[in-house]
Amino acid sequence: MGLLGFIGLGTAVSAFAYGHPATPALAVATLGAFVAMTLSFRVRAYQIAHTDGESVRLSLDPLIPAEDSRAAERYLARYRAS
Repeated sequence: MGLLGFIGLGTAVSAFAYGHPATPALAVATLGAFVAMTLSFRVRAYQIAHTDGESVRLSLDPLIPAEDSRAAERYLARYRAS
């Protein structure tokens, strides 16, 4: 979202400089991208701060999914039973 926000910012400034009629729409889209980016970070910070103990471990990287700490034990019990 941040990259889209900065691309939108550059486009909106350039449209404003040339007096393009789409300037207000570009400015609103840029503002929306920055608001969405900020909300995404806040939601993820809240999720990390309010985990339900040790069952799920959340990463700071949003591209890494939540990890269940018992998943390795379940895998070993199901597929590697001796």
